[in-house]
Amino acid sequence: MKRFRKAIKSFTDYFKEERDVYVQNLSNTQISLGFGVAPNNSSALIPETRKPYNLSQYVPFKDLKNSVDLRKMLNRKPATLILLEEEEYNQFYEDLAAKKGTTADEEIIQANEEQQALMNRSSYVEREKKASKDADEAVEEEIKEGQAPDQELPEMPQPRIIGMCADDKLTATDFLERLSMMDDAGDLSDADFEYLQSNAPKKSVKNWAVKQLQSSD
Repeated sequence: MKRFRKAIKSFTDYFKEERDVYVQNLSNTQISLGFGVAPNNSSALIPETRKPYNLSQYVPFKDLKNSVDLRKMLNRKPATLILLEEEEYNQFYEDLAAKKGTTADEEIIQANEEQQALMNRSSYVEREKKASKDADEAVEEEIKEGQAPDQELPEMPQPRIIGMCADDKLTATDFLERLSMMDDAGDLSDADFEYLQSNAPKKSVKNWAVKQLQSSD
């Protein structure tokens, strides 16, 4: 997918006047950003695709401008998050729509729905991660106390994979794009492939997981 490289003069120049704030994720994982100060703080998640997002839909401009999280992420080297101009944002979705035979508006709506679903699900995934961690710690404690000698902790799929399989709005193309980026980064295990093989909602994703398992044998 096309990745923009247009240089933003500076963070200060970009936020000089109130505007919509567009970002693109260049990393191989979702990005979590915090804004504002408690009790009026807020947060936003940037999915791990190359699709750009309009942060202004979720966060007031003032909080975006003053966000330490956002400034730090934009200053990371190598770049993991970049600012886009509105024309770059629109051009991305026009190119994507031309490739898929849809419209730019349809692709923007789908991207926003995927982001909203991810943000709504994030608290659930965090609870699942904590429950999994608590269970692992309980087993480790039993091993230390001699109640479960020689017991090995089973390898579990990561919560991100479980969440993707539960997202019925995630298209096969985007599903495979995310998996490919994760696989290239070495972030997927056999447990992830096995879970995908059994639980992925798309047949093409299941077939991909089977091939990855076979190649790792």
